[in-house]
Order: sequence, then structure tokens, then C-alpha cells
Amino acid sequence: MYRTILRLFFLLPVICACHMLSAQISYDGTECIGKEFQVIAHVAVDSAMREPIYTQEEIDIALTATSGYFDRLCFSFTQCEYHVLENDYTLGIIRSQPINVEVRLRELRNRFSMRRRINIFFLESIEGVECGEGTYEGINTLRDANVFVEKDCEEGLSQQIAHQLGHVFGLLDTHHPEEIELVDGSNCTTVADKLCSTPADPFGQSYISERDSMRLMDTMLVVDFLKGCEFVYELRDPNDEFYDPEVFNIMSAYPCKCAFTSEQIEIMARNYRLSPIKHF
Repeated sequence: MYRTILRLFFLLPVICACHMLSAQISYDGTECIGKEFQVIAHVAVDSAMREPIYTQEEIDIALTATSGYFDRLCFSFTQCEYHVLENDYTLGIIRSQPINVEVRLRELRNRFSMRRRINIFFLESIEGVECGEGTYEGINTLRDANVFVEKDCEEGLSQQIAHQLGHVFGLLDTHHPEEIELVDGSNCTTVADKLCSTPADPFGQSYISERDSMRLMDTMLVVDFLKGCEFVYELRDPNDEFYDPEVFNIMSAYPCKCAFTSEQIEIMARNYRLSPIKHF
């Protein structure tokens, strides 16, 4: 169901809602950092024609849109080098055989990443990964400011990049499939993204209360997450409270991404100040 609703993101009411939410949760501090980050684009080739899966112009457009999500920090991301990953399509199809995905991605970083730059790898697909990966707090290293995005993802390219850059700047996903954040916020500092500015998000969780389990048997519950960009999930947390996550948050798993909370912005600003690559 998650994939079937992705295309609905482009409806006009959703765009309007994004702009409204951005005004509500945007960074309200006075500092505008004003940093232009130089991005190295490492682009895989397809398996048929051995042509790059994205052109240089398409990546420029995506990075311009990505910069818009960071406008409260006055961050911008500019392509300074367009690098095609050789004539080997297997470099862009990351599978767990004969070596695991983690090792394959590490090999790409070791072979192609440029120091003191943000490296974005535009790949065909990554097995077992939903729409890419970003090195957590990678901005605080000299080498590992790396982002991997997948063409095999129905989410917008700029949304993918913004989400993974969020990881690079020190943000976690708003959900964690193995941790249950309570709706009342009582454990918000210890589970999921460990932030209280992002409401509890049940995406990927398998928890079902006894009460909801009985209702599911009677098929009285809606267990889809979204209808368009409206959250319609009817399962409740262990305290019997309904979830109401921020589906427009860039660090969520929903296809409606458009804004960060002010707390998330503060974290990214702090990590930028600590970064050894901020002057490059």
C-alpha cells in the first residue's frame, strides 16, 4: 500500500499543505548560515544502453529543489563534478550476493568518494533498502559525507536526497520499527529519533494491542498508513492512544516530505558548526 500511494504526492492540495506546514515548523532562529556545499555526483549506468541513469541537468534540477528544503539554514547544494561510474551497470545494482550490501556500499565509498565533499551516489537499486541511505553524522568526518539514492524508488528524487542529507547532518528517521514511541511523548527522548518535536510515528511497527487485535479479526480497522497525504492508520499505541505523526516531515518514511522541525534544524546547524569540511 505504501508504494501505491506515492504518486498522490503531486496533487495540488498536498503541495499547499506542505507550504502551510513549513511555515508552522520551520526554523525560527535568527541565524542564516549561508553555506553552499559542493556535491560530487557519482552516477550509475543502466544495464541496457550503458547510459547514465540521470543526466547532469537532471541532477542540477534535483539539487536546486533539495536546497529549498534547507532554506531556513540558507544551505544550498551545487553539483561541482559529474562522475559516471564507469561502463559497469553492476556498480549501480547493489545486491547481497556474492557479498553483502554493506560491503558493496563501502567499496563504492572507498573507490570513488572525494574527501571534504558531499558525495551523492545515484544508483539503480539497493537490495533491502527503502529509497536510499545516508551516512549518519557523516558531515562530521573528512570522508564519509556520503548519500546513496535509488532510481528504483517512486518518491521524488529531491525528497530522497533531502532525507538522506538529514542523516548526514545528524538526524534519525522519525520512526523505528523495533521501538514503540508513545503518543503522549513520555519516552520521546529515548526511542525512534529521540526528539520530542516529532510526534510518535508507528511506521513499520508490528505492535498490535489486544483490543485492536480483536477489532482486526472483525475487519473493523483501517491499517493503511495514508490516504493521499492524510494519515488514516487506526491502530493505537500501548496506552490505547491514536497516532498522529507528522507525515510531511522530511525524516519520515511517507511520500509527503516538505519540512523539518525547528529542533531538527538546530541539530543540523550544530553539526555543521562541528564539521571539518565546512570551509570547503
